[in-house]
Amino acid sequence: MAIVLKKLAPKRKKNISLRWKIGLYLSVFSFVLVAIVFIFQALLLEPMYEASKKRTVENVSNAVVNVVKEDDDADDIEEYINIAQETNETCIRVLRESNVFPGTYEDTYLESGGKNLGCRLYKMSSNEILTQIANAENSDKGESMVVQDTNLITPTNGERFRNITYTRIIKDHDGNKSIVMVYSNITPISTTKKNIVNADVVYLCNYLGCCSGINPISCIARLRVH
Repeated sequence: MAIVLKKLAPKRKKNISLRWKIGLYLSVFSFVLVAIVFIFQALLLEPMYEASKKRTVENVSNAVVNVVKEDDDADDIEEYINIAQETNETCIRVLRESNVFPGTYEDTYLESGGKNLGCRLYKMSSNEILTQIANAENSDKGESMVVQDTNLITPTNGERFRNITYTRIIKDHDGNKSIVMVYSNITPISTTKKNIVNADVVYLCNYLGCCSGINPISCIARLRVH
């Protein structure tokens, strides 16, 4: 008996058009890009904002320290301090150790301080100021940065404001021990972050609705941050 072997024909591969490939790649790329932006804004926006405020305070302090060390004209220093306060939304206070009573400190530039008496630095008690100075003295670099919550809260969600106090110990142009303090508020940005995230949710749901047929309205209702 003869056995007849049937030759199997090779399966043909389905050809995917170039247009569909490009569309698929663009869809995946767009989805990944939106996901990255969403994660960045939802998780990293707030810590990056605080880090930016810290850098601003440090930069302002460095600039003031250089002026106090090099310039001996009090009017020029006061003018510079006022400009730095206004342009960087900070408060600056410069103290000098008393030659008569060591360990006590007095304001060096009263005019610049008088324009910003509402600042937290000018409401500090002597003990609070000495604590800030002690923190700076106990560090290796003669500086201290303290970030803390305040009693102020936002009327919308009750979130607390925070502030930064940066203290540095230096020698001024006359060789006297001076203290440069820079203060700045950290405004809560949870509401701003929520609005940005919700805008991303709308975009993402509309995108998914176009690509996969998901109902954008129900998608937005489920994912939106309240």
